[in-house]
Amino acid sequence: MKAERLARHEVELGFRPRPAVRWLSPPELLRSGIRVLIAQMFAAYDDRREIQSVFAQATINIDRYKHRDGHLWIDFVADLGDGFDATFTIASLLAQESLTVLMPDGGTAALPKAHLVVMGGDEVYPTASSKAYEDRTSGPYGAASRPTPNAALLALPGNHDWYDGLTAFMRMFAQGAAVGGWQTLQTRSYFAVQLQAGWWLVALDSQLGEYIDQPQLDYFEQAISTKLRPGDAIILCAASPTWETTAHDPNAFNTLNFFENGYLLNKRNHLTGQLEPTGAAVRLWISGDHHHYARYSEQAPDPAGRAPDPRNTQMVACGLGGAYLMGTDRLAPELALPPDGSRMRTKSPLPTNFFRAAAAFPDQAISKTLYLRLLNPFSRYWLPTRNPWFGVALGVVHMVLFTVLAAMLAATSRLTVTEAVRTGTVPEALAMSGWAFGVPLAVVSVYRLFVALTEGRTPPSGWQPLAAVAVQLVVSAGLFVLAVSVPGIAGLPVGLVLLIAATAGAVLGAEAFALFVVLAPPGNIGDFKMTGLAYEDGKGFVRMHLTPDGELTLYPLLVDTVVHDWDIQQEPDGTARPRPHSALPHMRLLEPPIAIARSGLPREGRI
Repeated sequence: MKAERLARHEVELGFRPRPAVRWLSPPELLRSGIRVLIAQMFAAYDDRREIQSVFAQATINIDRYKHRDGHLWIDFVADLGDGFDATFTIASLLAQESLTVLMPDGGTAALPKAHLVVMGGDEVYPTASSKAYEDRTSGPYGAASRPTPNAALLALPGNHDWYDGLTAFMRMFAQGAAVGGWQTLQTRSYFAVQLQAGWWLVALDSQLGEYIDQPQLDYFEQAISTKLRPGDAIILCAASPTWETTAHDPNAFNTLNFFENGYLLNKRNHLTGQLEPTGAAVRLWISGDHHHYARYSEQAPDPAGRAPDPRNTQMVACGLGGAYLMGTDRLAPELALPPDGSRMRTKSPLPTNFFRAAAAFPDQAISKTLYLRLLNPFSRYWLPTRNPWFGVALGVVHMVLFTVLAAMLAATSRLTVTEAVRTGTVPEALAMSGWAFGVPLAVVSVYRLFVALTEGRTPPSGWQPLAAVAVQLVVSAGLFVLAVSVPGIAGLPVGLVLLIAATAGAVLGAEAFALFVVLAPPGNIGDFKMTGLAYEDGKGFVRMHLTPDGELTLYPLLVDTVVHDWDIQQEPDGTARPRPHSALPHMRLLEPPIAIARSGLPREGRI
């Protein structure tokens, strides 16, 4: 059965399987927009991170969950609490005692279940609430695993977790509750964990892009800064891979750079007030938020295809845990961190260069194939089909615009609306459309150009929303001209004409918008490509292996197709659990395993 039918068994399951969020559906846009606006308005006045200072401040201990052989396995999964099919598939794969994965060379490898699962942000969509977490996160993850906790769980909040002020997140992850077979351990929305063999795991809560609060900095100073020793290595989890956006915003990486320099690479001597080197290094930066897989390394990919030097620091974005895919076409081939243009007052005089690895998901070819589905009216991924009420909203808009044009034509010709449409000519319809739509567009365009020039910005900056509006106005003008020029349409009753205008506007307007989105370069509207698709397949996570001697290996795993057909399994205790109708899909490695040594390449210019 499909997830829609599975949702009828909500009482038996204990939660309601939810469909993937349709981000371009007007009701969803309105609801989410209101929550985002409220969250941003009050974020600066009600910072829940400062309240967390009353909770325990110790470094988290996971020793009881480690295996006796000394090998530690860690899963990093992010952007997970969206549609049931993707979320439950990934949760089920995480819960397997062993995963047989397809290697790039065609062979297979067995990877044991992780002792620790780190959720890297956005554990629920579209906005946080207790009910949303139950239906989209704890319900699927609890049903996918054994009820007895046998692994640890830590979670970092993302922007969607913050939309209720972090209230539901703290109730779920910071009160010692179990989520199926995973035991939560944290008492705050950020944490530090001493792993083994000189490795540490650190997770920062950046609360909707704000600065790091002082209680959080105090926590990390006590929990890790004072405990770091020369040669220690750090895995740093961030709420967003801000390094990816430095090509467009040179200040995006400032907060992470500040924290790295002030609390990890160095520690403050409170007697002298000076920073002193800890001798430690951040060896892996990892984040979700961007729903793709992309990796940057300190050295450019080897042309001969040899494995990268384990001494390279790696920066990984993997937000494939369940939410819609995002493209990788905006990623720069090379980054200099921190960028020269950043406003950091104290930064490394010599930036570190990072190079994008060849492997990425979705790549350009996959992205282009998916984009075309938005244009296909016979595909379930056609934009208005995928986003309910989108076409209806466009139809209403075009009906209103048609009415405005007809009323203006009637006023100028001193006829009734019916007579004006029936007796109007094509030149009159074109002239009326030009006055009604063309003149306001021209005025707005000139004003935006003037503002851009006076502010020193590139004139085309922010042109996409205005161009998208212009496309819809052209569609409306075309419908009005058609109504005036075709006798059969002009002779119909006004009500029927308006219904035809609404129907044609819904179909043609949606197709025109989909075409505009597909052809538009990355930017405001161009980024709707993947948002509109709400593509649920192509999901995964990163499994990490830390050996007793301190060698870390990353296995970026992907399942090309998630499960879309389910059965219900009755349990002996009277409860019910969803189960795949057939076997779980096999996972494959996105690229060969990435080895990371505890010691890195020489780094000059560090403060």
